[in-house]
Amino acid sequence: MTKRQHCFVADCARLELTDSTQQQTSVEGYLMLPARIARSGLQSYRASELGLQDNAEEIIRVYRPEEEVFDEASMASFGTKPVTLDHPPTMVDPASFKDYAVGFSAQKVERKDDHLCTELVVMDEEAITAIEAGKVELSIGYFADYEFEPGVTPEGEDYDAVQRNIKGNHIALVDAGRCGGSCRVEAPGTHSEPIPPAETAPEEINTTKDQDMTVLTIDGQSIELADEAAHVVQDLLDRKATLESEIAALSTIDVDALVEERLTLVEIARSRLPTLDRNGLDNKALRSAVLQGLFEDEDFSSKSEDYQNARLDALKAQPDFLLTTDKFGTAFAVPEYRADARHTYLNSLTSSWKGR
Repeated sequence: MTKRQHCFVADCARLELTDSTQQQTSVEGYLMLPARIARSGLQSYRASELGLQDNAEEIIRVYRPEEEVFDEASMASFGTKPVTLDHPPTMVDPASFKDYAVGFSAQKVERKDDHLCTELVVMDEEAITAIEAGKVELSIGYFADYEFEPGVTPEGEDYDAVQRNIKGNHIALVDAGRCGGSCRVEAPGTHSEPIPPAETAPEEINTTKDQDMTVLTIDGQSIELADEAAHVVQDLLDRKATLESEIAALSTIDVDALVEERLTLVEIARSRLPTLDRNGLDNKALRSAVLQGLFEDEDFSSKSEDYQNARLDALKAQPDFLLTTDKFGTAFAVPEYRADARHTYLNSLTSSWKGR
């Protein structure tokens, strides 16, 4: 069965101009660079890049069929897209464009052999300087669907998933690309080694800072974040889940029963242990304190809640019976009356003549 997951990742390509005379500089100093930005075939990804968190560092071999990479709608989606210097922390949109864009791609995007090609216009001074210093690889940010079902490419290579419905978002200038040396741009002042054929280009997993990204799925939506930000967000999500669990537990509490129990405990404490400090004690702690105060020789700390409740129920039944008798009997059962026993006895002796 095919499992489909919609997410976005950063796919990398190393870009190369076949003719340095194709590079142009506008009157203002903007760079205009023909570029190969992606290719079809197999590429490797970390599981976390595809929104799979169970084995985040597992390598997933993804097959990008020609019919998907070179689909007309897919190719067109990379036209007039922002060029960024390294990957931004999120996909580029109107609200973040001015913070991250350093240029844009041309409207025309076309296929050349097994590569996706367009022209980049780089307008930002820092980005132009970086290109001239050798930052000549690109990483395209896009949305795609992934069918997680193993298979074999027409060339006989095994894969773990198929990438479909590719939609471009931005093109980032980075330090190292995923598809090796098959795609490269040669900027002014740089020199490169001959480019190996595309079919022999090594598959790479970019470990530079611009590829340290994690895809989180939040409320069914996949969001790509820098690793550090992803850790913070995941911590907040875990705390949110804990709070929701605690709130759900609170909703099952019988408040009326708790109030009734509290009133009973307070009444017993007032009448029998008037010096007991009840401040800061919840029902459980107050119940233990009352029982310990009344039965000093017994340790209630290891007794179960059911046992304590049973003793408390028996205790609540005593007053109605004992208080109808004299205080001598009460003194044997109720500790706070013991102090009054001698006084009661002497008073009965000195007043006994009044009954004659």
